[in-house]
Amino acid sequence: MGKIYAQLSIEERVVIQMRLEMGVKPRAIAVGLGRPASTIWRELRRNGWVRPKTRVCCTGSDRHLT
Repeated sequence: MGKIYAQLSIEERVVIQMRLEMGVKPRAIAVGLGRPASTIWRELRRNGWVRPKTRVCCTGSDRHLT
């Protein structure tokens, strides 16, 4: 038989959303949740997440990434 995969819980999805809003990278979110990075990326792609073009630095000002 193949592997058994556990779906992301509602709580995990909330954590993903909150951490993305805080500017945490998806790979770091995966480590924090104890999930493979591919699981997080798959969830983000499935729900239409787009990598932001700006980020908030430690002083709170927006800065464009070039």
